[in-house]
This record gives sequence, structure tokens and C-alpha cells, in this order.
Amino acid sequence: MRAVLCKNWGPPETLVVENLPSPKPGNGQILVSVKASGVNFPDVLVIQNKYQFKPELPFSPGSEIAGVVRQVGEGVKGFKLKGCSIVGVFWGEFARREGGLNVANLKELSEWLRAGEIKPLVSATYPLEGAADALNDLMNRKVQGKVVLVTS
Repeated sequence: MRAVLCKNWGPPETLVVENLPSPKPGNGQILVSVKASGVNFPDVLVIQNKYQFKPELPFSPGSEIAGVVRQVGEGVKGFKLKGCSIVGVFWGEFARREGGLNVANLKELSEWLRAGEIKPLVSATYPLEGAADALNDLMNRKVQGKVVLVTS
């Protein structure tokens, strides 16, 4: 699998794209084949070690993905259908502390999306190798709406 990696703290130009062995899902885990990932301003801060979330090096920045479930580990309840689509977002501390409110918010957003009341704007897509360009364009306010990296 190809992955964007932060191996050293620094600006977006320090990121590298490498081929890594595909992981195997453990107990209670699923393996997702990522097709696209969202790019966010906190990613710029995280790769420079300037954000409250400080992962250990090396890591793959980002917290939003859209993909397809490839494998399901033991103990997974409900995701047993291989090849189903999945969209995930790391919602962080809010979801942990305000679980009920988070569910209500997501339900309302989903209803608005289904009804066509909101239409998320994807203003720019970049190939995986263009991660530095995507982050720089976001940082320099050259894009509006969502910025997405695509894997194919």
C-alpha cells in the first residue's frame, strides 16, 4: 500500500510517499482500502509538532478517509460484509464527551445531505504524491471548501 508519511517534523515538503506492507486487521479491527482522504489545517500543525495531538514518528497524517473494507478481524460485529463502503472521521474529544449530542448532530447533517439541503464543496483534488502541494495550498488559502487526496 502507498502511504503519506511524516518521518521528521517540518513543513509539508518533508512528507514522503512510500510503499508499505499492508497491515493485517487484529481482533476487533477492520482493514480499509483508502480511496480518498480529506486534508485539514490541523494536519499542517501536526506534521510540524505544533498541535495538541502529538503522534510518535513516523506516522501518516490525516484523520478523514473514505474507502472500502478489505478485511475484517475477529470480534468485529456488524462490518462482516466484505467490500462494503465506509467513511470515517476522527471526531476527537467531542464525540467521547458528548456522545448523544454527537449522534444527534450527525443524524441531522445526514438528513440535510440526503434532502439536498447541503452540498459539500470539494474544491480541489490532488494525487497522493501531491500531499505537500495540497497542504501548502490549504495553508496559503488558495482553496475553498474541501481538499482531498485521491489514491488512484
